[in-house]
Amino acid sequence: YFGIDLLNDAEGITQTTREGIQQILADAAEAGWSFDEIVKRITESHLISRQRARLISRTETVAAANAGAMVNAKDTGLELNKIWIATKDNRTRPHHRQVDGSMIALNEDFTVGVTRMSQPGDKRGGADECVNCRCCVAFEPID
Repeated sequence: YFGIDLLNDAEGITQTTREGIQQILADAAEAGWSFDEIVKRITESHLISRQRARLISRTETVAAANAGAMVNAKDTGLELNKIWIATKDNRTRPHHRQVDGSMIALNEDFTVGVTRMSQPGDKRGGADECVNCRCCVAFEPID
């Protein structure tokens, strides 16, 4: 995932910075680093500020985790529904609150505001629906 769709929509990031962050995120996935460790490594590399590192780390790790969950769910060969699970606090987007708990077929899209998204972090949602998203996707077998 990090090699395919990392920071494609980010503004003001050079190719060198993108590649540096890509390598750190790939290392993090392999080593199982915490979110704070990822931010620390990006910040120590002097690629970007700590605030921007946190924003990118959260956005990209949530997107990758949910995209990976979708691939795994499809690979099971089971008939599954998927469920959007929003983090419920004062920072949750209104559109994500509205879709929270929605259950749909695995191959359908959630309607999130005025856009369609396969899962939280789906880049089709654009920055308004993806940046700093903390939602996740879950699955339930169809009886």
